Amino acid sequence: LTSLNGTQNAELTKHALNLIKDTGVNVVSITFDGCSSNVTMARLLGCDFSIITLNTKFEDVVVFLDPAHMVKLIRNTFGEKKTFLDGDGNLIDFNFVQKLFILQETEGCHLANK
Repeated sequence: LTSLNGTQNAELTKHALNLIKDTGVNVVSITFDGCSSNVTMARLLGCDFSIITLNTKFEDVVVFLDPAHMVKLIRNTFGEKKTFLDGDGNLIDFNFVQKLFILQETEGCHLANK
């Protein structure tokens, strides 16, 4: 069995939501990880994840990207790429995270970061 693409996910999700609605249950939100087929599904259902035109709702259903999974993706990408640019073009450098870790180890304080 191969995985479903975004179009297939969107069709199955619409069908499932209609079946659930027919039972009288009101689905108010769905949550999923950030894999590309899920994001495509949400876009096909009417969501827009652009910062300027943000819309995380279709019909009466709000879409959430799983926060814990998104933080993990950002952490892993940050560790791999080492730098990001913020919305204003300022450099965000992983070197500062490494320096914070060394300071914590040296001073014996731990702020629960990995």
